[in-house]
Amino acid sequence: MRAVLVGSDLGPRSDAVVRGAAALALGSGAALHVVHALDMIGMPLREAVTALETGADRRARGTLDEQLRRVLGRAPDAAPPAVDFRCAPAALLERARELDAGVVVVGAGPPGAGEDAAGTPFRVAARSARPVLVLRGPLHWPPRSVLYPVEEPGACGDALRHACDWLRRACPPPPAGTSPMELLVLHAAHGPEASPDGAAALARAARRAGHRRLRVTGIRDPRHGRPPATPAGHVLDWAGRMGPDLLLLHRRPDDPAPVRERAWYQALLRSPCPVCVLPGTGGPAARWEDAAPERAPQDDGVLAAG
Repeated sequence: MRAVLVGSDLGPRSDAVVRGAAALALGSGAALHVVHALDMIGMPLREAVTALETGADRRARGTLDEQLRRVLGRAPDAAPPAVDFRCAPAALLERARELDAGVVVVGAGPPGAGEDAAGTPFRVAARSARPVLVLRGPLHWPPRSVLYPVEEPGACGDALRHACDWLRRACPPPPAGTSPMELLVLHAAHGPEASPDGAAALARAARRAGHRRLRVTGIRDPRHGRPPATPAGHVLDWAGRMGPDLLLLHRRPDDPAPVRERAWYQALLRSPCPVCVLPGTGGPAARWEDAAPERAPQDDGVLAAG
């Protein structure tokens, strides 16, 4: 992983976001890049000129320098912070592409805070060609347990290996004598899907994706005798019960469900734990640079509101 890109709004809540990104960069050996978006392109011309004349960009850079010193407790071991004049989603997507970032880290408000598809985390996660890690508070890195939901145990092998590959690149090896990270693979089955064949397929996929730095365990939620719940409801229910350090999901480009019903969207909206959204479904030769290119916010008619 070459770079970790994190967005900061300069507020006190972003301290935890930058601190989490710094821990991830340290664990993966990547360079840390911090950016603040002034969002001046959408300003009226008079306001934008006044902001530049009064040194808004210089003040923002100074505040970013202070934040890095405060968060890291020393001179920042990171690339010089950047101030971008575009809106936050466009700034993060474009800089992630330029840096070939291995992950983009953004902050979000508490669950139920009223954020929606117009918010920066959702717009970045919906368009990014690389993983997006959304934090609502402190990040424990490397995570001790990761919850990863799958829909079809018999067809999840490539996606599961993709997820494991990203975790191996993003996390340092565990110290000698300590337990490896646990990846909990959840299949929330109901009705005909709740069969021994499905359980066996999940177990086989988990074994094939296993690695000495990961302990991969398959868990199933048969939901016998209950009406089918939404996939997002299953995932969030288990996340609340198990308390993982990270919820890991794939964003399927071919998902037919409306955006607001997709599991990754609901997880960003309601999950109390950090959420990492992986682009696409992965594959044997999948690479982040082969994914669809990031798009500017105005190119997406569904999530460009606001």
